[in-house]
Amino acid sequence: MKNSIQIILWACTLALVVFALIVVSKISKPKIALTYQTQTNEAGHYIAFFAVTNIGNVSIICYNSGFVEQIGQSNVEQAVCESRHYELQPSQGDIVKVYLPTANVERWRFTMFYSRDRANYKSGPAKFFQTSEWIK
Repeated sequence: MKNSIQIILWACTLALVVFALIVVSKISKPKIALTYQTQTNEAGHYIAFFAVTNIGNVSIICYNSGFVEQIGQSNVEQAVCESRHYELQPSQGDIVKVYLPTANVERWRFTMFYSRDRANYKSGPAKFFQTSEWIK
């Protein structure tokens, strides 16, 4: 009888811990919306502008790099990003300048890297990424 009570208590504790882990993982969800705005050519440099909005519920850090891929091509090209605010609080937004590596003649899209907070930003590569819709 004593062993069965211990097993039941152990199972309940384990279920509670698993439930708590699931709830915590759902609570801190970093997520951004990445929306193409326009593109320009300034003195031979192709620049695209994207609206970035933190739609998650934790602050995020935007990296100053990403990559561009063109439809039908297997390789991707690195692109440099520039924003006024590298940290965005929940529901905060910014406009990001993306210095395109080449003029895009076909459909293309941009992928931006970001992390959940300053500690993750300093500890290594981006933990998350968001890819725009195909453009053109």
